[in-house]
Amino acid sequence: MPRRFGGTRFQPAGYWQAYYPGPDGRRAYEPTRFASQEAALAWLDDVARERDRGSWVDPGASHQRFDAFATSWLLTARVAPTTKELYAGYLDNHLLPTFGLLKLGQINPPRVRAWYSEMEAKGAPTARARSYALLRQILNVAVDDGAITSNPCRIKGGSTTRHATRVTPDLEQARQIAELMPPRWQFLVTLAVMSTARFGELVALRRRDIDVARMSLTITRQWYRGGFRETKRPASERVIYLPKTLQPALAEHLSAFVGPRSDDLVFATRNGTPPPNNWIDILVKRAAAEVGLDGVTFHSFRHLGGTLAAQTGASTREIMRRMGQSTPRAAMIYQRAADERDEAIADSIAAGAVGGAKVLPLSAHRSRGRR
Repeated sequence: MPRRFGGTRFQPAGYWQAYYPGPDGRRAYEPTRFASQEAALAWLDDVARERDRGSWVDPGASHQRFDAFATSWLLTARVAPTTKELYAGYLDNHLLPTFGLLKLGQINPPRVRAWYSEMEAKGAPTARARSYALLRQILNVAVDDGAITSNPCRIKGGSTTRHATRVTPDLEQARQIAELMPPRWQFLVTLAVMSTARFGELVALRRRDIDVARMSLTITRQWYRGGFRETKRPASERVIYLPKTLQPALAEHLSAFVGPRSDDLVFATRNGTPPPNNWIDILVKRAAAEVGLDGVTFHSFRHLGGTLAAQTGASTREIMRRMGQSTPRAAMIYQRAADERDEAIADSIAAGAVGGAKVLPLSAHRSRGRR
C-alpha cells in the first residue's frame, strides 16, 4: 500500500528521522529521534490518519508567531489597496498588541474572548467588530494551512455591530440644507443626492469628467487620504447620468467655481485642492441643524439618493451599477428603505388620503350575503 506522504532517512548519529510536506510545500522534518525505521513509518501512518480526520496540526506551523503569519498573509491578500491599508491599521492598533508575540497554537477561545471584552470596554464597536472579523479571517487561513485544527474565534455575532438609526433627510430637506451651505459647496450636496456618488469620487471629478450636454459624469478615480488613486473597486468605475433639470445649476457651478482647463477640479478649495471630508461634514451638520435635523452627515445624501433610486423601481443590479457597488448587500439597504416607503403608502391608502380621492374604508364589515 503506497504511503500517503512523507518518508524516512537514517542519520549518521544512529537514529531515524521522519519528514513530510509542510504547508508551504517544502519538506518538514519531525524533531523526534526514532530508534528504527519501523517506528518512524508508524509515526507517519498516525499522521496520515489524523490528516484524514482533520485533527492533525503541523508542529512547525503551529509554532509560528501570529505577527509573522498575519504580516505574511497581508502581503499576499487579494484585496483592494484601501482595504489592505485598513487591515494593516486594525493589525497594528488592535490585534498585534495582544496576539503578536503569541504562537498560533497558543491563541485559544479564552484568549480571544478576553481580548474582545477589553475591546468592548474601550467603547469602539466598529473597530472591535472589524478587528474580530480580520482575526477570524487570518486564523481561518491558519486552519487551512494545518497550523491549527480549528478557529478559536467563536463569539456569536462578534463581527457585527449595531449602528444608531441613520438620519436621512428627505428631498426637500436636502434642498434646504444645500441652500444653507456656502455657495462653493451647494452643488456638491445636490450632486451627492442626484448621483449617489461617494464623497471621495465627487471631489476627484475634473471638468473633463463632466458632460453637460448628456448630463453625465464619469467616475474613474477617488480622493483618499490626501491623494488621488483608483476607485475603491473595479465596479466603482462607471458613468452616472443626472436629471436634465439640473443642467442650469451644473452649468452655473462650472462657470462660477471651476477653472477652464480640462483637469481643473469640479469641487476644490481656493487653493485648488479637494475639501477635507470632516470639514464638509461640519458645514453639513450646521446647515442641517438650521433645518431641524441632527446627525446628518455628507454620506446621508448618498443614502437619500440610493433610496430615491430604489423608489423608482430600479432593480438591485441597476442600483449596484449606479452606486458603484460590487455586491447586492449594500444595494438591498436602499430597497428596504423603499419598502418602508411602500408601507407608508399603504397606510395612506387605508386612511383614504390619496390626493383627495374617494377611497373605500378598509375596515372589517359584515357580508350582506346573497339577495
